[in-house]
Amino acid sequence: HSFPTRRSSDLTNNARNDVESYIYAMRDKVIDSLRPYCTDAEKEAFEAALTAAEDWLYYGDGYDALKSVYEDKLQSLKSMGSPMERRQVELQTREATANNLKKSIADYKAFVSSADEKYAHITDVERDVVRKACADEESWLYDQMDAQGKLAANVDPILTCNIISQHQRELQDKCRPIMNKPKPQAPKPKPEEKDGEAKDGAAPAADADAAKEGASAEAPPPAADGDAAGAEGKEDAVEDPMETEDAK
Repeated sequence: HSFPTRRSSDLTNNARNDVESYIYAMRDKVIDSLRPYCTDAEKEAFEAALTAAEDWLYYGDGYDALKSVYEDKLQSLKSMGSPMERRQVELQTREATANNLKKSIADYKAFVSSADEKYAHITDVERDVVRKACADEESWLYDQMDAQGKLAANVDPILTCNIISQHQRELQDKCRPIMNKPKPQAPKPKPEEKDGEAKDGAAPAADADAAKEGASAEAPPPAADGDAAGAEGKEDAVEDPMETEDAK
């Protein structure tokens, strides 16, 4: 026979405690902080489910159940209590989330009408894109806020914080690239050429000719030494007429 390990037993006990804690916490909340966010029918049904879960936990099969059974029981209870909690959170955070979108709209509208030199390169067409995006989001937000304001707190909202945040991201995706568009770089000036200096570092033609003439003038004629040596050889080879007669 296999017996559950201590670790498995601890996890099961933790799951059982989670169910117990949720029952006690939500029983108080449903008659207090969550009361504005549930209808009378929802409150009665939830309270009945909490009582049934408590009886199951202490007097029924829930006293010694598997971990997975406790987890399923907790999820069943949360499916009734979570909508109430979400309505509470939405109401408490909706205004701040809407104000974030309003601030983004105001910032981009200020950018469109700005005469700051750093935005001088932004074209009128690009400014119109930002202007229209702001107008569309502003109109959408006020229409949705007006419609949401007509709903009771104990029904699911039509304007959630997630939807508002999504619209803010879409507005930023349209406007931020235009607002942050970098200025075009000015063309680099061409380097000035010095007098008497040709492009690419080459010497002017006149200077090249002068250099050639100077080189020719300074260098001795290539055949001068050879001619002198030849002349001396010829003089040595000529016979003295007097010596010829004596020999005879």
